[in-house]
Amino acid sequence: MKAILKAWEKRPDNDHGKFSVLAYWSQENGELVTDPYRIKEVFLNDGNVFEPSFYLNYSSYSSNKYIIAETTVNLHEKAIDKYKLSTVVREVEYTVIKHEGFLIGDDLVDLSSLDGISTPLKNFYARYHNKYWGPFKKDNNGNVSSISAGSIAMYNELTSIFDDEIELVYEKPTQAERNIPGYTTSGINKWFRSVIQGIEHPVTLAVLGSRKWYKELKEVISYNEQLTSSQLQLALRHIKGVEITYAELKALLKHSDNQSILNSRIDSLKNEIKAELEDDIKARIIEESEELKDLLLKKNKLEIELSDIKSKIKIEKSQLQSSLQDLKNSIAEKKNSLAKIKEEENYISENKDRLLSDLRISHQVLQPSLQRSNEVHFVDYELVSKTPYDVPKDIIDVISNSLTSRYIPVPPDWQYKDSLARIIQRQGILSNSLDLVLGHLRAFGRCKVRHINVQANWLTHKEFGSCHMDKMLLEASNDSDHHYYLILQDFNIASPECYLRPFIDFMQCMVPSYKSYQGKWPENFHVVGIVLPTPEVGIEMTSSVLSAFDSFEEIPPTEVKAGPWQDSNLCISDNMIDMLKGIQIDYNTAKYAS
Repeated sequence: MKAILKAWEKRPDNDHGKFSVLAYWSQENGELVTDPYRIKEVFLNDGNVFEPSFYLNYSSYSSNKYIIAETTVNLHEKAIDKYKLSTVVREVEYTVIKHEGFLIGDDLVDLSSLDGISTPLKNFYARYHNKYWGPFKKDNNGNVSSISAGSIAMYNELTSIFDDEIELVYEKPTQAERNIPGYTTSGINKWFRSVIQGIEHPVTLAVLGSRKWYKELKEVISYNEQLTSSQLQLALRHIKGVEITYAELKALLKHSDNQSILNSRIDSLKNEIKAELEDDIKARIIEESEELKDLLLKKNKLEIELSDIKSKIKIEKSQLQSSLQDLKNSIAEKKNSLAKIKEEENYISENKDRLLSDLRISHQVLQPSLQRSNEVHFVDYELVSKTPYDVPKDIIDVISNSLTSRYIPVPPDWQYKDSLARIIQRQGILSNSLDLVLGHLRAFGRCKVRHINVQANWLTHKEFGSCHMDKMLLEASNDSDHHYYLILQDFNIASPECYLRPFIDFMQCMVPSYKSYQGKWPENFHVVGIVLPTPEVGIEMTSSVLSAFDSFEEIPPTEVKAGPWQDSNLCISDNMIDMLKGIQIDYNTAKYAS
């Protein structure tokens, strides 16, 4: 396994080597792994590699060297470290240092500024901001030079890893962004002297007469100044204020390197002088002209007024946009309301006959009594449908169509078997939907129904007793071909404990008879209570009442439970009732308890 190692131990009594693993290349995907935890999982015993007689075989390496090597499993039976060094591939030669001041502008590297700098390795790259420059080498005296013979490359990124705060470059970069020259102090001196040869001037003569001129020049050079040129900018900024004749200037301009720099300097001075003169002339004109002062004051006032008008326009525009958006929202609401009205109009038109029929029944059932009467009004009717159903899907389709016709959404996984069993086998059922109950009874057929509206003033059993339920019980016991359903609309508008208690006691076999009826509770007789929401409208019921009833409610389409009743062998036929009575269903009326 190939890894980057740091030699950190050489015992004085032997030549064995101990290495820390800084990173390794995964054998699975070639990824370079630098995570210390993953390294310790692979290289046991704290991520170290051991190599016997390393310094005997590799005498040129010291204990602070970084190397790239191949490692192999250590098969020695007494080995502490899992891996040992197999082959040294190469040495990691370069590190990275952060340094400022070695760049002169963007066009020159001052190598002398790097002399004496402290580096972990002799070869290094210098980093300034997010750029890397180099490579550089440092001799034993601390003097720095360019490895690539005077040309210094700039790179946007390097391939490196870290050993604590030391950044190591383990692969040489391939493509430089650009290259610039680098000079030492003596190199700048030699170049500058060649430039000013032949210029007769006290400054140039002094420079040419002494090889130590650059020491004085260096004292006045500010390396923090942002420079815009290259070598001449460094060399000439000390003498830019010296008086010079036109003939001397012409001689200096003959050198191509000087010409662009001096011309740039002359143009810069022209612009500075022009700007200063323009400001001075403007100031004098304003000071000497009262009329101009007044005009300037008016101008300032107008600008302030214009700014205020713009602010007001901006505010009014924002208000108008807000009002327009409100108007658009209002129009959208009106359109929605109109669409709903049209939809309701179409619905009434399409279902006119059925609505009129329901209205007649509701008028008979729900017609309020203007005078309190001891007699309770009720409606008896019979529901007939195709029976028996020989195939389970037939009854499922009929129930689904019956519910849909009453505008009850049918969930895709409706519990048809459970709902049929519940409505067949329970003596008492509570539901929040009359349409749901009637939809099932109409599909099931063979049902005789008595519909009663419970009144809020039913305080005793006397009011309910006038419904002649003993006669209905007797009829049900003598007619086993039909199921009898007593539907109590608004079941909890009054307290069932008050008006229904004797009837419930008979349901639960607590008393042997009910009024004139002396037999048992008929298996084909069922009580359905249509409950009102509590506590908004209806009265909460006690557990003693709820113990006689089960719950049968609409299931919203989003509530999916078990699968539909498609694969059962049950069918609505002569033996269907007994089979439905055998289905185990738990009572679930806890939500109505007080």
